Amino acid sequence: MNPNTVLAGWQLALMIIVPLASLTVWLAAIFLAARPSSGRAREASTTIDLPARDVREGQDKLAA
Repeated sequence: MNPNTVLAGWQLALMIIVPLASLTVWLAAIFLAARPSSGRAREASTTIDLPARDVREGQDKLAA
């Protein structure tokens, strides 16, 4: 076996650790992006949407 083609142990470890760390970060990002929003954020978004929806319904009734 040619000694110039053999990888050192730290190189092999690096080849294992870097992809696993990248996969872990990627899965964590997906998990964090997919989780439901907190209660306060959900309440804020619904209270902002409701008046806009009422205005649109009122405009629809006036147009009809």
